[in-house]
Amino acid sequence: MTTQRLRRLTVYTLATEAEEDAIRERIRAALCPDPDHDGPCPNPWLLIVTDSESLDEEEAAAMMEALLD
Repeated sequence: MTTQRLRRLTVYTLATEAEEDAIRERIRAALCPDPDHDGPCPNPWLLIVTDSESLDEEEAAAMMEALLD
């Protein structure tokens, strides 16, 4: 039997708003294939999206470096 554990997935990408929306939708569909279920999701998950304009320069530079590495 597979045991569920708390996991953190980090994705850095250069994307337009439309591409970001498509990425969000694909992640949502992978984690919660039934968006019309009642109550809380049976597979709890959280998606946090941050763009470089909301980060300080050092953190944005580190993200870009990691992305291009």
